[in-house]
Amino acid sequence: MGSQIKFKENEILRKQAISQLKEWISKHPKIKECRTDDKFLLRFLRTKKFSVLEACELLENYLTIRKTLPQLFETLNCELPELKYFFDNNCVFVLPNTDKEGRPVIFYQVGNFTVDKCSAVNSLRICNLTFEHLTIDEHSQTNGVVMVIDCTNQNLAYTSIWTPPRLKDFAQCLQKAFPLRFQKIFFVNMPSFASALFQILLTFLSTKLRSRIKIVNKWDEVFQELGSEIFPKEIGGKLTSNEIVKEFKMRLLESREEILAVSSMDIEVSKNTVNFGNSYDADLDTAIVGSFRKIAVD
Repeated sequence: MGSQIKFKENEILRKQAISQLKEWISKHPKIKECRTDDKFLLRFLRTKKFSVLEACELLENYLTIRKTLPQLFETLNCELPELKYFFDNNCVFVLPNTDKEGRPVIFYQVGNFTVDKCSAVNSLRICNLTFEHLTIDEHSQTNGVVMVIDCTNQNLAYTSIWTPPRLKDFAQCLQKAFPLRFQKIFFVNMPSFASALFQILLTFLSTKLRSRIKIVNKWDEVFQELGSEIFPKEIGGKLTSNEIVKEFKMRLLESREEILAVSSMDIEVSKNTVNFGNSYDADLDTAIVGSFRKIAVD
């Protein structure tokens, strides 16, 4: 990966911020179990540019969403058959090199997803596994990440499994759950039949994140901003998708134990907990109802 670091930190800043975050965890009335090692806490501090208050909020969200949506975080192990399928068919992977700005790039080949093998829940699990893996990487923590979603040959049947509730889950994971900053999201060659679901997804995203989404019909704009050589050979890069996925699976195996270890963390939530974080989340269920009505009318 690249070596560019956008945010300059120092030892004094790290020690002070980590100490404050540890104290907050120790005094939190609902956190029952949480890692407090420096390496783990730095994920949240770097993502929030050492704003301790924002890092505390992000960590609380991280613990809460894992507790309230356990099915999306269950055994994030790339060797499980239902998750291994995504890699065997080159559905999801992180490119081996960063973009021009030193940002890791997550690449989705939606045309390789099939409805009989890729349920919405497992699709979200593979996303969360990839996100969890990236939170370990210092470049992701400091520079943010980019997502490129190649919709070429997108399957209509697979698209239909993405109901508004599942899109809501994806939105919450994307912008609430992980110590990651999504700097740019490209949708390439999105078919017309997917536009309605895309509009529903947008209702669940913050204004800031929506502003970072680009829909393009050609790769030129993506290559211009990110670089072309980092992508699979099939679309102009140097390595084939098979080669990239093989390398990515090796990295996932190296981080497997650390990813699985976070499942032991725990926070107390009320039985009727649905939304959390700031007031924006409270509007998500209303958006779902409105979206269903719109689909019915259309």
